[in-house]
Amino acid sequence: MLNVKNLTVAYDDTPVFSDVAVNFNAGKITGIIGPNGAGKSTLVKAILNLIKPQKGTIDYDGQSIERIRKRIAYVEQRKDLDLTFPISVFDLVVTGTYGQLGLFKSPGK
Repeated sequence: MLNVKNLTVAYDDTPVFSDVAVNFNAGKITGIIGPNGAGKSTLVKAILNLIKPQKGTIDYDGQSIERIRKRIAYVEQRKDLDLTFPISVFDLVVTGTYGQLGLFKSPGK
């Protein structure tokens, strides 16, 4: 289970959200919905440890998210995707792991 407790995130001095608490259960599909600017992407980036929250904790099955960050891949949705670029969906998703691989390693299937 992924647990988010008392999470507060701000960009510079502009608060995005405060004291968010949510649990995501294993094996369940969960949608994060809301209007533009509500903090959906910021929440996901904070959960993935891509941005540092001002306060709060995030853990997965009792382990700090920082400890398991290398086991997580993230591919951001882009509206300006070049549909003529020759890449499979699998290869596109695997690009989310490149930052953790190092110079001479390649991702496994």
